[in-house]
Amino acid sequence: MIEAGSAAASEGAAKPGGPGITIDDLKAAPHLLPKVVELWGEHRATLGFFPDGAFRERAQQGQILAALDESATLMGFLTFRVSGGRASIIHLCVRTTARGGGVARRLLAEFEQRLDDSVRGIQLRCRRDFDASRIWPRLGFTAVSESRGRSEKLSARRCRSSCLGGSCCT
Repeated sequence: MIEAGSAAASEGAAKPGGPGITIDDLKAAPHLLPKVVELWGEHRATLGFFPDGAFRERAQQGQILAALDESATLMGFLTFRVSGGRASIIHLCVRTTARGGGVARRLLAEFEQRLDDSVRGIQLRCRRDFDASRIWPRLGFTAVSESRGRSEKLSARRCRSSCLGGSCCT
């Protein structure tokens, strides 16, 4: 599992993830849900299984953030849950053509901003054999443990963030 600090706040303004990108939560913008599910479908080989019902539930709870460009094209999304003082990132997906443009940082920064003071840290799991696993250290996450995946040859990293809001992550 990986956890992150607030490195997401240092977004470069000249990149596509800067001005011109808006972040909406799907509770307020439920019409975006089919677009999110479609983008997930394009990347499900690395994102893993997530049933339609789970998308609807997370959207109704305001636990899906969507990044849109100035023409309202979905550039990426972040799904999460909050429980027991910890926030867990379920998916962070950025459209292939938007990668490297700061969209992931914008989503993460917005996510961090929306967390209340009771949240002590952010965690996630990511397979270390996926190229996407390289982004987490750049977003301020640190691997704290590894566990066996479904295949004996594969393992997932458990990562967590630095402290949020001055509280120490334990």
